Amino acid sequence: MYSYLTQNPSHYIYTACPMACLIYKSFRKLKGRNKVRLGLKPLFRKDVIMLDDHLFSMNLDKWEAPVATEAGRIVFRILHGTCHEKFRGMKVGQAWLVRRRDGHYLKVVFSKTVEVAEPNGKKLAIDVNEAA
Repeated sequence: MYSYLTQNPSHYIYTACPMACLIYKSFRKLKGRNKVRLGLKPLFRKDVIMLDDHLFSMNLDKWEAPVATEAGRIVFRILHGTCHEKFRGMKVGQAWLVRRRDGHYLKVVFSKTVEVAEPNGKKLAIDVNEAA
């Protein structure tokens, strides 16, 4: 596959394989539910590119996202609001570059570690689910 797309960074091929598997699994699931018309094949519409941590990075101080291409890195400006300030201390995971009719979007997965408080034995939580 890399010999076919030699101009792109190799991580694009690395992320294209899981995307192809996801499309095929979804197709098989829909085919098992008889929701696929006869003669149709799995289709990739070229609307989404999965980016891993080697293909992009985020600078939340400047609100920029450099993305690796065959011509080097292209820096995208990120539009944000005050609600996005909570992501500054979080770790950046995978991202998807999505093309829609009204423009291009960057969907980013953030993660953070949460510390669990140790129970002190003084409180008891009860969850009651009543139907009536």
